[in-house]
Amino acid sequence: MATSGTYSITLTAQTLFSAVLEELGVLDAGGSGKTGDIATVLQRANFWLIQQNGRPNAIRPGAMMWTRESGTLTLDITTASYDLNPTTGDLAIQVPSHIHSILYRDADDNDTPMTPMTWDEYQAIPDKDGTGTPQRYHYRKDLANGELYLDVVPDVANELIINYKQPLEIISAVGNEFDVDPSWYLTMLYNIAYQCTGPFQLAGDKVADIRQKAVESMAVMNSFFSDDKEFNMRPA
Repeated sequence: MATSGTYSITLTAQTLFSAVLEELGVLDAGGSGKTGDIATVLQRANFWLIQQNGRPNAIRPGAMMWTRESGTLTLDITTASYDLNPTTGDLAIQVPSHIHSILYRDADDNDTPMTPMTWDEYQAIPDKDGTGTPQRYHYRKDLANGELYLDVVPDVANELIINYKQPLEIISAVGNEFDVDPSWYLTMLYNIAYQCTGPFQLAGDKVADIRQKAVESMAVMNSFFSDDKEFNMRPA
């Protein structure tokens, strides 16, 4: 028996959006969709993708979507706080949605895990200008910047190895591919289709059918266990 020898597919936004329009019943199979319809699906797809970057909650206790990255920050012996952002940051990376762990690396390449601290614990440090070897850190995030605070001003310009969760990339053109593991494709299809039932004025049994598919596919994703791969299905 001849097999394909292929284990994955390349999914562009155009391909998925056309499949969404087919699921909605507003596009014949194999069509590419009207420009205005594709624009509507693109908007709703980005809204949905951005929402999946959030942290788990009572409604969504399991799978959320993000990618794991790592960056190296060279310490400055004059400060205990650092900006993390792609344009003006002390470390030029996409603003982390969450820092998973930080290692302090000395001149001999020995790594020591650092301990996270709360904002109250950081505020309680009496001498924030004290120098020494950093052992604890606090991370704060806003819309445009990530702020990393250490418990002391480093006395040596060693390095921090920062392992962090990065938000998914949004779709800016129909030729873009999705920044997710392929196991999400079917869930994305049904959930984005459900988000589009309003704009395309669907009602009744059709909406109920798409909603059921969206719920069932997301339940499958929520059942996955955490792993340490580049793409992660659950928060660690």
